Amino acid sequence: MSTIIVEVGETRIEAPNAQLARQVLEQQLGARIAEPAMSFPADTRRPQNHRLTVHMAGNAVSPVAGAEIIRALRAAA
Repeated sequence: MSTIIVEVGETRIEAPNAQLARQVLEQQLGARIAEPAMSFPADTRRPQNHRLTVHMAGNAVSPVAGAEIIRALRAAA
């Protein structure tokens, strides 16, 4: 059986699938850690609900990755 390995800082998660890895990270990482790990700036607007914030950060395309995708699309156009 294959294993997903996720590392954020010194935290290393091994899980059988991405969904379980995300659930473990949501439990272990708070929003104040999850957002910077995804490269969101400190002034990012967020919902008041902590669980929703962590969920949204986990499902988002990080700003750095999004910018790289946009640059690649523009270069290819």
